[in-house]
Amino acid sequence: MDGDPMIVVSVGLSDTAKLLIRSKLAPVEVDFRTPASVEELMQTLNTREFDVACLLVDSDHIEDKGQSALRAVRKVSKTVPVILLSSETEKNYYVNAIRWGVTSFLVKPLKDEAVRGKLMECYRAQSEKNVEIITFNLERYLLGEFRKAEKGKYEISFMFATVTLDNPDEEGNVMSMAYYMNLLYETIRHLFWDTDAFIRLNARYYLGVFPFCGQRNIETLMRKVRKSFNYLHVQKQMPAYVHLVTAFASYPDDGNNFLEVQRALADRVRMKAGDMKVDWFV
Repeated sequence: MDGDPMIVVSVGLSDTAKLLIRSKLAPVEVDFRTPASVEELMQTLNTREFDVACLLVDSDHIEDKGQSALRAVRKVSKTVPVILLSSETEKNYYVNAIRWGVTSFLVKPLKDEAVRGKLMECYRAQSEKNVEIITFNLERYLLGEFRKAEKGKYEISFMFATVTLDNPDEEGNVMSMAYYMNLLYETIRHLFWDTDAFIRLNARYYLGVFPFCGQRNIETLMRKVRKSFNYLHVQKQMPAYVHLVTAFASYPDDGNNFLEVQRALADRVRMKAGDMKVDWFV
C-alpha cells in the first residue's frame, strides 16, 4: 500500500482542519471522504470498510455531538478506527464515547504531534492489513464454528477479554482506554494457535474462538495470558491501575447448544466486568 492515499472518512471536519491534517501527514497523501448524511456514512463504510484507514468525527460541528453518527458506524463496522475530535470538558461525555465505539481522542486545541501520531498509526495499520482481516458475518461464523464442533464431537471454547481501570471516569484514563486495549491485543495474540481466532468484537471487548479447546486447555491458556499481561506491569508498559478481565465458556461443559454457551459467557462477563449490557453482536 506504500504510496497509496490514506483514505479518511470525515464527519464534521472543517476545511481548515482537513488542511491542517494534510500538512501534518505530508508526504502521505490524505483522501478525505465526507458523507452528507448518517445514511451515506453507513453506506460508505459498508462498501469501503477495509479501504478506510480511520473515521474522524468532530463533535463540535455536528448534531448531538456525534452520538448518532458513532452509533451508526458500529452497526456496519466493528473494526474501523474512530478518532473523536472534541473540545468537550465533561468527563462523562468521553466515557459515553467509548461505549459508542470511539477508539481514540484528539482533544482541542489540537497538538501537531498528537494529530500526526494518531493518524500515522492508522495509516501504518491500514498498510499492514492482510488476509487476517475478518470480512465475514460474525454471528454466522460463530454459529458455523459451533456446528463444526457439534458434528465433529470436539470441544470448543469462547473468550471475552478486556481491561478495566480503577478510575475509569478520569479524563486521562478514558482517553487511554483504546491504547490499553490495543496493547492487550498485541501482547496476547501470539499465544493462540493458527486454528484459533482472536478478533475485536467492539470498542470494549476482544472475542477469542478456540476449537479443540476445553476447560483444561483454557486453564493452561489463561495462565499464559495472565503471565504475559503481568509482564506488562513489571515492564511498566501497563499502569498498575489497569487490570485484565477475561471470561470463558466451553462446549459441551457450559451448554449443549450455542445459545446456552453464549448465555454462560455473557453471565460471566457481567459478573467479572460489571457490564450489564454486554452483547455479542452489537
